[in-house]
Order: sequence, then structure tokens, then C-alpha cells
Amino acid sequence: MIRQSARRYELAELVATFGQYAKPKPASTAPANRRRDCGLEIAVYLAEGKLKYRAHKLEGLESAVEGINLLFSGGNKGKLMVEL
Repeated sequence: MIRQSARRYELAELVATFGQYAKPKPASTAPANRRRDCGLEIAVYLAEGKLKYRAHKLEGLESAVEGINLLFSGGNKGKLMVEL
């Protein structure tokens, strides 16, 4: 009986000691700032012509079916968009 109460005390002490490390920490703002910085860098590269992209644009809702077919067949070149 003495052994069980001593063990309970040890467990309670462990929880009290290490419980502080298990608490959630506040989220950092660093990832959000990094995303903004990366977005600005990409915009500069696009403006300077160092980064190029391709877009495959289709006009009208009736061409949406053609767009889906292009998407699954791999016939599109770059980003596939349907302009309504």
C-alpha cells in the first residue's frame, strides 16, 4: 500500500514537472511573413521576365467540357482556364 501511494506521488510530480512542456505554444507569424516575401519575389521575377508561365484559356461556358477533356488527356499547355 505504501508502494502504490509513493508511485502515485511520483506520477503526479512527473505530470506537474513535465506538463508545462506539453502546453500549446502561440503560433508564430514567421510563415505568414515568409509567404508575403515569396509572393513579392515572384512578382519581381515575373516583371523582369525571369519567370515565365503558360496559360491555356478557353472562352465561354460551352467550352468547359472541352477544357475538362483537355485536362484529363494532358492536351492543355500550362494553366487551364475557362473564361465565362
